[in-house]
Amino acid sequence: MRSLNDVVLEFFIGIRYLVRIVQNRVNLPKRKVISLLSAYLKLFLKHLLYIKILNRNLTIEHIFGWKIKFFSYAAFYCMFKDVFLDHHYFFIGKSKKPLLIDLGTNIGVEIFYYKWLYRKSKILAFEPDKKTFELLKQNVVINNLKNIQLYNMALSDKKSLIKFYCNNEDPGALIMSTKKGRGFSSYVFVKSTTLSTYIHHRVDFLKIDIEGDEYLVVKDLNSTNKLSYVDQLTIEYHHHVNQDEDKLSKLLNLLEKNGFDYHLSSKSHPPFLKKECQDIMIFGYKV
Repeated sequence: MRSLNDVVLEFFIGIRYLVRIVQNRVNLPKRKVISLLSAYLKLFLKHLLYIKILNRNLTIEHIFGWKIKFFSYAAFYCMFKDVFLDHHYFFIGKSKKPLLIDLGTNIGVEIFYYKWLYRKSKILAFEPDKKTFELLKQNVVINNLKNIQLYNMALSDKKSLIKFYCNNEDPGALIMSTKKGRGFSSYVFVKSTTLSTYIHHRVDFLKIDIEGDEYLVVKDLNSTNKLSYVDQLTIEYHHHVNQDEDKLSKLLNLLEKNGFDYHLSSKSHPPFLKKECQDIMIFGYKV
């Protein structure tokens, strides 16, 4: 059992998220707010009991009529809060059938979020890790999700085989990456491709969370003029994932060059260590 302080802290964090749902900053319909409150209350109580108090793991959850499989309940709970409660990937589509591209899909929480917002959306999803991809595929199949194309590939600025750092003892880890600096030293080789190859029509929303190669993907889209096809995007930029690389200004310059305005957000707070890795959310849109 975890310490009492840990349990109490988790309880108050849960209350804060319940308040955030009620505040409804993204103007969801009332029925979605109610369903979100119900789903989160269940997840919150189970996370508090099984993870924080009993120190047990669960690998299946049912929400919004879907059955979702995952490796770790703690990781799933974290992803659910980021996606469904913090709305990191919220966007306003121009139609009821928006085209979405998701890079770094993991087990598919974002896919469920997109389908929760736009049931008829068309989605292209990329996940390089083989074990995680198999679970992602199961989640799509068992829930009979339509108009989804899955690709077991990494994204970069060229087609090749590249090193992918992961850990067999921690499947589905959120810091798996083509960059050694994210935390793992062991690696496998995975196929890498260019996103520009898959963009042929207007894209309503592009999400990039690939733990280090964000700039290479955006550079490829810029050089092929495919960034002009994208209306809205969210990029989780991993600043200093390689300590000697500073490419944030270059990435933002490419967005500006292609007509994007943007907002920046980060959960990091001072004091900062030199060359410390920092996750920065970039919310881009055209005006």
